[in-house]
Amino acid sequence: MGGLIMAGQLLLSLTILVSLHEFGHFITAKCFKMRVEKFYLFFDFLFPMANVAKFAIFKKKIGDTEYGIGWFPLGGYVNISGMIDETTEKGQLPAEPQPWEYRSKPAWQRLIVILGGVIVNLILGVIIFTGIMYAYGEIKTPLNEVNKTGIHVGAYAKEIGFEEGDKIISVNGNHPKYWDDIFEMKEIMADNPYFEVERNGETKRIEMTADFTSRLIKEKEEFISPRKATYVEKLSPQLPNAKDAGLLVDDQIIGADEMPLLYFHEFQTYLKEHKGTKINLKVVRNLKDTVTLNVLVNDNGQIGFQASSSKAFKVDTIHYSLIQAIPQGLKLGYKTVSDQLTGLKKIFTGKVNARDSLSGPIGIAQAFGASWDWHWFWMLTGLISMVLAIMNLLPIPGLDGGYAIFILWEMITRRKVSDNVMQKALSVGLVIILLLTFFAIGNDIFKMFK
Repeated sequence: MGGLIMAGQLLLSLTILVSLHEFGHFITAKCFKMRVEKFYLFFDFLFPMANVAKFAIFKKKIGDTEYGIGWFPLGGYVNISGMIDETTEKGQLPAEPQPWEYRSKPAWQRLIVILGGVIVNLILGVIIFTGIMYAYGEIKTPLNEVNKTGIHVGAYAKEIGFEEGDKIISVNGNHPKYWDDIFEMKEIMADNPYFEVERNGETKRIEMTADFTSRLIKEKEEFISPRKATYVEKLSPQLPNAKDAGLLVDDQIIGADEMPLLYFHEFQTYLKEHKGTKINLKVVRNLKDTVTLNVLVNDNGQIGFQASSSKAFKVDTIHYSLIQAIPQGLKLGYKTVSDQLTGLKKIFTGKVNARDSLSGPIGIAQAFGASWDWHWFWMLTGLISMVLAIMNLLPIPGLDGGYAIFILWEMITRRKVSDNVMQKALSVGLVIILLLTFFAIGNDIFKMFK
């Protein structure tokens, strides 16, 4: 059931994003009086072979345009008259351009049409982020709350000088108010980031290593995290061990088998050490009653609950009016684009391994989670919208960025790229896109088995 929920969220998210992306091309083409032959969600053929298994689940022609839903659930497309794309066969276009065709329009109009999808995705991302800020606000954990107990330190953090219980003072000289801001600050992506921590009443400076960003992505364990008490926020329907043993929402786990476990990371370690066995949990209920529960730990070191941060720390919920939410949405949109561009730069310069940082449809579906949470659904959809815009701008023929490069070349040199060159470039571009797709899917499968 969890897999179906993941797949359903992914399908709904991509349906929204792809439909509106293609609408961006559609509406700009219409504005410049170009004829749109087709407007399809999903492909009505076996992509990229335009004449293989060609049929639609639904189609209806209104005016000059055929609207439809294809059977092959991978993206979608608009077919604009006179435009060479993945659906255009060699020699298909007539010799003389017609007034309603894409190729007969000025270069600046064609550039706007090509970028229409990207623009819509960027605007959509900001709208989604604005809606989230208005509807849910932001929940943030003050850093001074975390510093009451200090931090838990992973292997890499310990390697470079952090110690258990350190209290964060600053990052690159900046003093974050909230824990959530520590890894969101632009400075953390600098070449030589550093932390200042308080340890036993003294201030210590910890320099990051040159491969800091790469290690953060690659390491599966936590870098640093708040040391927090273990409160139960949700019980898992997929893994009912905790629920069957009698664990309740809002219970606080304080130990197991007579061993005190004050912090969540200690409890996680204990579960991993007792896979496939039964343990006796010591639980505080209703802030006063102590009960013992016998629960089975599965082979993955889990018992089936989600820990709460809001119970462990006093958190601030920041609410925004609609007017206040707009700049917050813009800020989050800008940050998302900036982070993605920084990440791509580090991949292309070899500072981050693409295998560690790229995800395909399986990885994205897993990110949605096995339960339907509208807050997280919209947050992830907004993020994917921004990523879709950036990826479409890559200068690969077949993507919007590839088309834009050809148009910019024409505007600079005053010479159009020939149809023959365009079709050959598209063929190469489609091979690159397919290879990247296979890499992403294969990488997802590799990660699952790993």
